Amino acid sequence: MENIKFRIEEIETPQFAMLPEAYDSKAEKFRYSFGVNFSFPDIGKRIVCCSALIKYNGDVSPFLVLEVAIYFSVEENSWNSLLDAKTKQITLPKPTALHMMTLVIGTARGILHSETKNTQFNRMILPTINLNDIIDGEVVHSFTKSENED
Repeated sequence: MENIKFRIEEIETPQFAMLPEAYDSKAEKFRYSFGVNFSFPDIGKRIVCCSALIKYNGDVSPFLVLEVAIYFSVEENSWNSLLDAKTKQITLPKPTALHMMTLVIGTARGILHSETKNTQFNRMILPTINLNDIIDGEVVHSFTKSENED
């Protein structure tokens, strides 16, 4: 498959919360949970949304929550190579999905650093994440005919 061409259209932070009452500043290690999501909110405009939800967890509840979403627009010829009108599916190749999600993770690190600056949470650094362990293949989305209409 050819190199998929895309660009960033929009960056959102749907969730950001610092919950100091759930934070133990004496703890040396923290647990975190991490999840990713791909969606196709506007097929007619060739939009792919990649998001990540990160939670730093205390003993009882999360003390830091960050969700970042990036909306990518895919160039028309590239989009056409992803689209299968017969099966009504869009297939995002794994390398493209990894590239997009890598941009989301990098953006999340920057937002985390910026939003926690001058707070006790600034020492929370998002560790390196092997996305190959999370995104194990192509991202396939089935759509209805009406989703694909302009």
